[in-house]
Amino acid sequence: MRNGRRIGFGDLAADAAKESVPERRGPETQGPEGFPLPFGKGEVSIVDLRDITVGTARYGADVRLPGMKCAVIARPPVTGGKLVSFDAAEP
Repeated sequence: MRNGRRIGFGDLAADAAKESVPERRGPETQGPEGFPLPFGKGEVSIVDLRDITVGTARYGADVRLPGMKCAVIARPPVTGGKLVSFDAAEP
């Protein structure tokens, strides 16, 4: 029932059935001139591709600085587990 605040799905479906189907169009595309970098030509190289491929690439998450603190979210090993104790003094 329409009361200005709520409308049932059936009312929406009935109204939608009265609408005409929009014309089918393909995706809008742009030519190569619309892209800032060349693609498909092998002109843009990935300088650390070998490191990524062999697993030696260094990422931001891999960086450890002197005195840097790291945090983790510890979760119990079972679903629904509860914290039994916590010692804030332990590093």
